[in-house]
Amino acid sequence: MISQYASVREKLLDLQRNVARQHSCVMDGRDIGSVVLPHANKKFFLTASPEVRARRRTLEFREKGEPANYEAVFRRSKKGMRGHESCSGALKTGGGCYFYRQLRLKH
Repeated sequence: MISQYASVREKLLDLQRNVARQHSCVMDGRDIGSVVLPHANKKFFLTASPEVRARRRTLEFREKGEPANYEAVFRRSKKGMRGHESCSGALKTGGGCYFYRQLRLKH
């Protein structure tokens, strides 16, 4: 995972800012609105409940023909999110954003 390496993230920061300066674009990433482009005109923060993330991931595994147990995927996803929150560039809204949280998975 790139977010583990601060030196790589620093290099990408300049690249991402240059792209945004030269082009009208949409960027996706955990720290785009808080670190990369904190003064962007429009910022959207999309997230989902742990249950929805686990259901979505379980369906993805099954669509690939891989065995998947919802409870096991749920436990792994919750454990993984704790890791995301502690690494460099943790999930932050950056303020001034439109916030959307998916609470149900429609299928």
